[in-house]
Amino acid sequence: MGSLGRLWNRWVAWCARDEDARPLAAVRILVPLCVVVDLMQTWWLDLVDVLFASYKHGGIAGYQGGEFVLGAYWGAAGGPLAWWLTLVSMALVSAGVAVRPALVVGIFAYAQLGHSSPDADRGIDTIIRTVLLLLLFSNAHRRWSLGNLIWTNQAADRIRAWPADLIKLLLMLIYFSAGFGKVLRTVNWTAWSGQPVLYNIMVDPMAAKLDPVFWESYWPLFRVGGWVTIAFELTPFLIFTRFCPYWAIPAALMHIGIASTMYLGMFSYAMLSMYPLLFAVWWLPWIDRFKDSRAPPAGVGSA
Repeated sequence: MGSLGRLWNRWVAWCARDEDARPLAAVRILVPLCVVVDLMQTWWLDLVDVLFASYKHGGIAGYQGGEFVLGAYWGAAGGPLAWWLTLVSMALVSAGVAVRPALVVGIFAYAQLGHSSPDADRGIDTIIRTVLLLLLFSNAHRRWSLGNLIWTNQAADRIRAWPADLIKLLLMLIYFSAGFGKVLRTVNWTAWSGQPVLYNIMVDPMAAKLDPVFWESYWPLFRVGGWVTIAFELTPFLIFTRFCPYWAIPAALMHIGIASTMYLGMFSYAMLSMYPLLFAVWWLPWIDRFKDSRAPPAGVGSA
């Protein structure tokens, strides 16, 4: 067999691998849930019509091109319609009801929501849509799904592993590109003197909660924090090694810190919603031990 044949066999073997269904099921629950909470914030603030309607329809949305199909057919109602379709679809996916149809509708509606207000479509929205597309081709709905309990009864303990691997690859690319960009474009991230870049970010009056006057005395803390950020953002290949959960600890702490000190919407929560894949080797055995401890002893209840 030639090298091409061996390469093909390795590819087929990789695609055929299976793994525990629970980590990807957790991602299927948490990622759409972040979108639901994020969308509901616009509802609570009564901003749905304002944010996703164009100028001519009384909203603040910028240019809406031909890609905004719902707007072409529904006019002023196109943006709010995309919002409702996304909200309902993401709720169904998270609950595990009609997951694949809901993903198809939800991904389309979510993309249309971005086209309805291009200036409001964030990087995290693009990341989430990519993750949802990978979930569409997975069997993540075969665990922890209301659909299985209600009518299908097709729960599976193990599913194909490649969608989870691609989500990990996506995370690796995101972190590496962020770290590489910091080093390449902003040398001050690794500087030993001067004002730390991390300080400038975390006291930005438009997005941060920290008091710049108070925290100016703590520059060494921000300098070390910047070095740590660079260190783990340039080593995300560890995601595919046994050191993955150890690498994920500072990454998770970074996102918790961002969520606690900055106004960046669902960014940190959405990124953390994919971390069940990275910490699976720790939390899965804990759940199994908990289930075993609650199981009745062998022979109890038998005749």
